Amino acid sequence: MLLNLTELSSEPLHEQISRQVAEKITMDELAAGSVLLPANTLAREQRVSVNTVKRAYDQLEKHGFVEAKPESGYYISELTTEEKQNLARRKMLNNELLFNELNMARKIQKDLLPKVLPDNEKIQMAAYWQPCHFVGGDFYDYIQLDDRRFGLVIADACGKGLPAAMLSSQIQAMLKSELNNGNGIHTTLQNMNRQLVDAISKDKFATLFFGVFDSAVNEFEYATAGHNYPILMTKEGNFQCLQTGGPALGLHSGSTFRTDKIRLNPGDFIFFYTDGVTETMNAQRQEYGERLLLNVLSNSRALGPQDILDAVLVDLDKFQHEQSSNDDRTMMVLKVTNQLKLT
Repeated sequence: MLLNLTELSSEPLHEQISRQVAEKITMDELAAGSVLLPANTLAREQRVSVNTVKRAYDQLEKHGFVEAKPESGYYISELTTEEKQNLARRKMLNNELLFNELNMARKIQKDLLPKVLPDNEKIQMAAYWQPCHFVGGDFYDYIQLDDRRFGLVIADACGKGLPAAMLSSQIQAMLKSELNNGNGIHTTLQNMNRQLVDAISKDKFATLFFGVFDSAVNEFEYATAGHNYPILMTKEGNFQCLQTGGPALGLHSGSTFRTDKIRLNPGDFIFFYTDGVTETMNAQRQEYGERLLLNVLSNSRALGPQDILDAVLVDLDKFQHEQSSNDDRTMMVLKVTNQLKLT
């Protein structure tokens, strides 16, 4: 039986199976009275667990698509034209409801992103956020701490779709709570990590990069938690990856996070990104990677933040050509424009 299953969807695998089999029954692609493949056979074909297929078959029986007969399997039910029409209408309504709910979830997640980023005589910023589904596990944020310091964060919660979006929203709320308590970078990441270890399952985690920029002295203090290293690109074209920190959040309760500081000169910028950028695939299944990214950043270093992002997006589109993206993409640029007047 030909099914199109994906682990990238927020729809559980057993529901994908039951939905697609129901569609085949409604469209008469599976004849009434015929028997469904045994659960272990379909599980082997689709590379899923037998329990996943059994849950799908039970769901089909519950909704009247199949009839279970002891020791002989599941048989396709005889559906009248009216029943098929009713099922088609129900499917249309369910799809519309799901679409509306996902649209609302996307709007809520987008509303949690910063409305305005700095753009003045001292610093300029721009950001890009694009989940591969309606919602995703990536987010970025800008948090004003006082009249001279602000925090920047970019994060990637594991998974795709709604589960990842819920985890990323939880992490965003944790971060703001820690900052409201006046905690520094080291303490903030340690506290968040402990909370996540206690709150989420062992197969869940999140990568995150957090830094605080002091606009009075152009200093950036930071730490990474297993995240892709942001790239500092100087006006002259030299680069440095910001690597100091610790492991991803949610893995080990005893994780520690070191911090570091750098100073930015006028014309320097930092490029923050999630792995959906460098792991973009072309038709040959090759990854975009850091080498091509560094080349674009170097060639566009004289541009403003938004133009730098646009240059990266153009190069990504050129690289992947007609291949679709299968991961969330988030990018952010912080560029220093002022000449400090130190006394």
